[in-house]
Amino acid sequence: MTKFYTVFTVLILLIVSCNSEKKSSNATYFGGEIINPKDNYVVLLKGDQVIDSISLNDKNKFITKIEDFEPGLYHFYHKPEYQYIYLEKGDSLLLRLNTIEFDESLVFSGKGSKKNNFLINTFLDHESDNKKFFNIYKPDNLFKLSPQVFKVKIDSIRKQKHLLLANKNKKKGFSKEYLRIAKASIDLDINSIMERYIIHNANKELPKDFYDYRKDLKLDNNALFTYHPYHNYLYDFANNVAFSRYSEKSKALRETMKTPTYNHHKLKILDSIIENETLKNQLTKRAALEFLSKTTCKDKAKDYFNAFAKINTNESFVAEVKELTKSITNLEAGNPIPNIIVNTGDKEMPLSDLIEKPTVFFFWTSDYKRHLKVVHEKVKHLKLNHDDIAFIGLNLDKNNKAWQEIVNSYNFDKQNEFQLNNVNKAKQELMLNSYHKIIIVDEHGKILSTNSNIFDVKFEDHLASLFNKQ
Repeated sequence: MTKFYTVFTVLILLIVSCNSEKKSSNATYFGGEIINPKDNYVVLLKGDQVIDSISLNDKNKFITKIEDFEPGLYHFYHKPEYQYIYLEKGDSLLLRLNTIEFDESLVFSGKGSKKNNFLINTFLDHESDNKKFFNIYKPDNLFKLSPQVFKVKIDSIRKQKHLLLANKNKKKGFSKEYLRIAKASIDLDINSIMERYIIHNANKELPKDFYDYRKDLKLDNNALFTYHPYHNYLYDFANNVAFSRYSEKSKALRETMKTPTYNHHKLKILDSIIENETLKNQLTKRAALEFLSKTTCKDKAKDYFNAFAKINTNESFVAEVKELTKSITNLEAGNPIPNIIVNTGDKEMPLSDLIEKPTVFFFWTSDYKRHLKVVHEKVKHLKLNHDDIAFIGLNLDKNNKAWQEIVNSYNFDKQNEFQLNNVNKAKQELMLNSYHKIIIVDEHGKILSTNSNIFDVKFEDHLASLFNKQ
């Protein structure tokens, strides 16, 4: 490790001397080594702005000098992962990571490393806490505690984290701006857990002092507007405030969050609590995609889009949500299924040409091996009892050869396996927000259902009801 960073110190000096520049103590550098790289470059960004795209050399190392430097939060991206870093003028920050365990293997060295190692350790601690204490699927998760006991435990965790930061600061002497970001990173994680507790206990009466933590965090904080934990906190906060204004609280929260009334409330809340236009656009787009991806009624979709378009000022976001709204209309029951082009292995053909009898389209990808196995096992079982229905698998991968190899290796029914020719277009037109998607059509290609669950124990009853209605 020492040898690696010594090499990079020399590299920095070489870069400076080659450009006939006198090395300045205020120059800022960012570099490192990627083990098992997934791509041949690293991208450094500040918010949505690309600062530099840095190529890896033949030893998978990179280095760059940052021009027109502005201190603060940055993030770097190496396909398909990203992570935050904090840079100040004069830093020479070097990282080393293994893509097989991206966050867990990430370590920093060089000037600026201490503050960045603290940030990444804070992030990993939060991930660990989520797995140990706040996983709702664990029978002993802390969300089941009473509000009073839960708050005591959370306050203890918060105090420990702030004490650790204070001790680090005594030794390292961090800047005021960095301390503000580091403290916020702790509080955002903790406060998001508080908001999640409220969501999971939505029908409980909570003591008034439970919400005291909200008073200490500035909701519209420009220094944090590019920081995703901040985005997540604001989004969770908006979810809870929207629910508090929802009149039909007797409904289960999961059902409530699908209703147009609730989602219109959330849209208005995001508009009211965020002044930063970029952040407001990002979070209202997130809210729109979340609601519309679960909506099958074109009138509700159009009403929501009209409200969204009055708030969001990003033209590309509005266009994207408009296309999604259009897809909802096209996928309404009774409409013909969009004529997406599929690949048979030998040729291309429209989706409609595959339909000769009532058909269930299911989707799969090699990225999720367990799902591709269990969905095909389920289909194999269904075929035994429903020879009057076709079950057609549509693959979401882009590599044709790899798709055919999987079909052959798993001995799938080749006559009923096809690959989407243009995956991005298909995802948009068929609203494929999940590989669990199921689309059921009649023998004429008319849509009967787009929100069925093939793993539901009543799925066969659902099929019978759909076809008996005709």
